[in-house]
Amino acid sequence: MIDKYQIAEMKRRVGEKLKIGGVRQFVNNNSAVVTVGAVAIIIVGLAAIIKYGAGNSTGTAPATTGWFWDVEDKAAFVDEATNISPFKRPNGHTAVRLHYFSCGDCTKEQRFVGYMEKYTDEVRDKLEKSRKGEITDGFYEEEQMAGLLYSKDGETWFSAQSPEGQMLVSATYKKCPDRKQLQYCPPSKSE
Repeated sequence: MIDKYQIAEMKRRVGEKLKIGGVRQFVNNNSAVVTVGAVAIIIVGLAAIIKYGAGNSTGTAPATTGWFWDVEDKAAFVDEATNISPFKRPNGHTAVRLHYFSCGDCTKEQRFVGYMEKYTDEVRDKLEKSRKGEITDGFYEEEQMAGLLYSKDGETWFSAQSPEGQMLVSATYKKCPDRKQLQYCPPSKSE
């Protein structure tokens, strides 16, 4: 067993080696020790990343989820972001994408519905076929935008390219008073 006097002597020797030959010579003469030390640092770093996460410390859910609106229940819920709106829920109800915003924190008390969106049936069908690889040409963003519809209440819908649709989205961006910055509110991890 190593006692504190032996540890002190080792520290003194290492210090002398560093003074006499410098760091380069120490590394050259003790490559195994340096390698083990470097590997230990890498392992500790990776463990910290795995445990505490490499990002997304905001408390938001992963980008794989999104807000949706159950048209029949008139209630918001979180589901897979890959759902193409409108879609049928397992309960048989129709759901559309919902966009929450806030002028402050994205808490339930501070966030508000900016607008809802869905595609026309024709564009939705093409998006589904494109996802399955059945359409490989001729389906572009312009065509998708032409089939995109916006709503404030989930009942009255406007083309995203119409003056009404553009005003609806524009009004959302003007809601924050006193130069507060509007922010999009994705689902939190707890929702």
